[in-house]
Amino acid sequence: MSRISRIGRLLGVLLLVATFTACGGGGGGGDSTITVGNYTFIPDLTGNPNAANLVSVTLKASETTAGQAVFDLFLTNVEAGLTLSTDVLAVSADLAFDPAWLSFNSVVVDAASAASAAPDAADPTRLVIAVSGPTGTHLGKVVFDVTGTGNTATLAVDTLAYVGPSGTTLADRALNGLGGTLTN
Repeated sequence: MSRISRIGRLLGVLLLVATFTACGGGGGGGDSTITVGNYTFIPDLTGNPNAANLVSVTLKASETTAGQAVFDLFLTNVEAGLTLSTDVLAVSADLAFDPAWLSFNSVVVDAASAASAAPDAADPTRLVIAVSGPTGTHLGKVVFDVTGTGNTATLAVDTLAYVGPSGTTLADRALNGLGGTLTN
């Protein structure tokens, strides 16, 4: 399935979900190692945390448990001249993960947005995420069920796109991704 088809499919679901959303705000992210219980999350140090239009994930310590890893999803450093409420209908991103011990559970967004996420049918190591109506830096959170211990996985945020009001990608507005490494 092409990237545009996946975005279209996710946007269709988002339009249904959007009718149930309300307005709300966002928060901020961090860039240091996070340890909670038996989990350690180390942000990707080869990436640029100051890059423009940055989509990143970080372990949400307050909600992570022995059986679930919860990650905050952020959009930061939105470039000047780009207004989320008028120029951007949605943000689309892939999150690469290790399905041998991480099973996608859900995606939850702030009240101002709607989201859809589904494993890529052609590649079980990728989760396709679309967040419509982004209004702040915190896009939402992604929840994985965790099996076993002693595992290490790289979480990569890539295949990124802004989707404009017409439903097409904004090719002139590049997004950057920043993931990290999770161990348990």
